[in-house]
Amino acid sequence: MSIKLDPKMLFLSKIQSKLGVKFKNLLQFNHPYSPQNLDK
Repeated sequence: MSIKLDPKMLFLSKIQSKLGVKFKNLLQFNHPYSPQNLDK
């Protein structure tokens, strides 16, 4: 891979990191209600 940042790749990585943060927040928020905990 080239080190030169392709605008498209930069855009994708931005979206990916944003989604990653949102997904992590969702996981943390839903943690008490996750299926593993509901089964106990």
